Amino acid sequence: MEQSFFADAILDHRQDLSDSHSVDSAFSNDSGIVAAHEVFEHDLTAEKLFNELQRVKEDLKSKDSEVRRAHEMRDNTNREIEDLTASLFESAHSMVEQAKYAQANAEQKLKNSNQTVNISV
Repeated sequence: MEQSFFADAILDHRQDLSDSHSVDSAFSNDSGIVAAHEVFEHDLTAEKLFNELQRVKEDLKSKDSEVRRAHEMRDNTNREIEDLTASLFESAHSMVEQAKYAQANAEQKLKNSNQTVNISV
């Protein structure tokens, strides 16, 4: 929308420049003589501004794309961290359960050994 506004403004301006009355009224000096140099500079400046606007829009699109990729990478990294954290806690829980089982098994063997010793005595 904004681009078409500027393009239309430039085209309107160029059309106005082709009309001698518009040129005289818009770009005349005190004596009423059209300063062709001023007209050319104005036209060139408008074109430069339009080109700069186009370049800035392209840069903005590029930056938006970079930001989008960075967000995707951040989201993927966060998901991976969450998955690894969950896996780590599952492994830790499993190790604790195995240790409890081994301890209970060792205590049972000790109890059986003590009973065997008491029977022998």
